[in-house]
Amino acid sequence: MTLRKQLFLIAIGAPALLAAQASLNALNAPLVIDFTNTVDGVNNGSFQCLPTMGSQSPEAGELDTDAWDYYYDGSTANAIGTASNFPGTLPTGNGYAEGSAMLTGANATAINGQFAFGFQPTGGHFTAGNITLRVQNNTGSAMEQVAVAYQVGVFNDMARSNSFTLYWSATNEAGSYAPIASSQVASPADADAVPQWEVTDVSVTINGFSIANGGFMYLRWVGDDISGSGTRDEFALTNISITAQNASGPVLTASTASLAPFAQSLGSPSAPSSFTVSGSALNDDVNVTVGAPYQISLNEGFGFGTTLDLSPVGGTLSNATVWVRLNNSAPGASSGQVQLTSPGTNGWVVAVSGVTSAGSLPTLYLNELQAFNGGSPVDENNEADDWFEIFNPNNFAVDLAGWYVSDALADLTKYRFSTTGTDAIVPANGWLLVWADNQSAQGNLHTNFSLSSTNGEDLVLVGPDGVTIVDRELRAASRRRELWPPNRWRYAMGDL
Repeated sequence: MTLRKQLFLIAIGAPALLAAQASLNALNAPLVIDFTNTVDGVNNGSFQCLPTMGSQSPEAGELDTDAWDYYYDGSTANAIGTASNFPGTLPTGNGYAEGSAMLTGANATAINGQFAFGFQPTGGHFTAGNITLRVQNNTGSAMEQVAVAYQVGVFNDMARSNSFTLYWSATNEAGSYAPIASSQVASPADADAVPQWEVTDVSVTINGFSIANGGFMYLRWVGDDISGSGTRDEFALTNISITAQNASGPVLTASTASLAPFAQSLGSPSAPSSFTVSGSALNDDVNVTVGAPYQISLNEGFGFGTTLDLSPVGGTLSNATVWVRLNNSAPGASSGQVQLTSPGTNGWVVAVSGVTSAGSLPTLYLNELQAFNGGSPVDENNEADDWFEIFNPNNFAVDLAGWYVSDALADLTKYRFSTTGTDAIVPANGWLLVWADNQSAQGNLHTNFSLSSTNGEDLVLVGPDGVTIVDRELRAASRRRELWPPNRWRYAMGDL
């Protein structure tokens, strides 16, 4: 008998239910949702994802809208933070899908023989989107911890990476949904040669809240793009287990799950935004990481990189501030996540997004240079190497992360300053010395070319687009010259 026929026969034999609530009735008594067996207030028989997916009095094969709400499509911030309405709104269902051949949107399917709630994301559905489950505390006392386990199936048949992540809220207020960093399941960027359902078991403990008897908790699964383009992979959710427990263990929280979009002009980083991090009963430091082109720091104006640590005192961390900025080296939209982890906690994720525009680059000058170093100055390795200076006449600092310098017009991108480094910053109305020593392995301020003291050559400073020349000098052979802004090159007396 096929899965489709089994599904039909089970559904016909299931009685209609009265409206109810998904209920946690006692401590350590799990509520299990397998999309096959009837669960009062959750589903009536095997989920068929019919055009009418559910109601407050679900027919056979339908979900109970007192428990489920579906966010169709929108921004990442809205998919994460928008409050759900109950009874919820469900989209038009696509029915049961054999294997992975799903239609756009919501489907019923099976992964490894287990019925599941399936999703085929597209540019107009579930990217970003969410499905939210509401459960009621009927344990007879305040609920302060739940254990949540479930299975996520991924059919990786497309060259695109997408994510499926659990968030939760104790209030369902807009902006109250907190991420479970360890819950994220992502499809690989490269398609499998022979795609098949790959199932990930997710198990997390959620605490740091108190829900009175009769109150509700909200679990939200968010789907979103990570990278790539074109058609997206399929996802499926099943075997959800929710268990009320006595509170225990460390707690890590942040003040938000997403930041407002950043706006950056190419050539200088965006204005920074911040969030705060708190924790209790922590066993170790909180590690904070982010991927390029985003950067993080404990200070608003300096020290930006891709990782940092927050140290609790006596296991407690109180409102530690983390600053985030966008510092892309090319125009366009970008998104990412600030990941917070600490042993024994659920972790935390803060979503970030922004747009980098090809605005005008700041004015900078190639200033003093020395093509033959007679012994001074010396670098951090005590080597008297060639060097040049970059002068910033602006009243603001300029971060050269992602910029280029070269000694050849035919190769404008010969040396690139690190996109994650924090040492290539030209201070306001100040100078930055760069070693032209052909020893780039020695650090971010050491180029992969040297300056000739006998042959004339170009020296160019190029913006992060790899094309725009911000300053260029064709110098005659000399040992040392310097620029006195706003004039051009002139010899430094006593150096020749």
